[in-house]
Amino acid sequence: VLDPFLREIIKNRKEESAVRDIIETIQEKQYEIITQSENKNFVCEDGVIYDMDRTTLYQYLPGAKASDYKMPDSVEDVLRYSFWGCHNLRNVLLSSGLEEIPDYSFTNCHSLELLTLYSPIGEIGLKALENCSSLKQIVVPISVISIHDSAFDLCPNTLLFVCDSG
Repeated sequence: VLDPFLREIIKNRKEESAVRDIIETIQEKQYEIITQSENKNFVCEDGVIYDMDRTTLYQYLPGAKASDYKMPDSVEDVLRYSFWGCHNLRNVLLSSGLEEIPDYSFTNCHSLELLTLYSPIGEIGLKALENCSSLKQIVVPISVISIHDSAFDLCPNTLLFVCDSG
């Protein structure tokens, strides 16, 4: 049984005007919902909420203490805002199953220093890494064909892009 409130949030999650409110609401309710014994839809591991198959990452909890995160290769989809404001993250290795870094996905991750992407990622979305003020390096596979103009807004001017054939 899925909490009706969460069901409504997920149904409407793509409405841009409500996304930030939805994130805040989910953060308030997520622990309660995930830990309910009748929950058959989500799993929370080490501060990360996935669907049961671990193919969709819903959210990396901003309060998670880990500084390094290696996304399971089973993850094929990451939702917008999923890492928003995760101040403890320093190094992230994304799944080799992702095709895009969605809009706003790493916005305000102030401690993020290194992000490693793998093929088949082809797109880095709108403000995907906005205000990642500590970002020093991003490893970009040759499969990336589109980087939104605002993807790196408010990031350091000395950001190093390393191209990789992987």
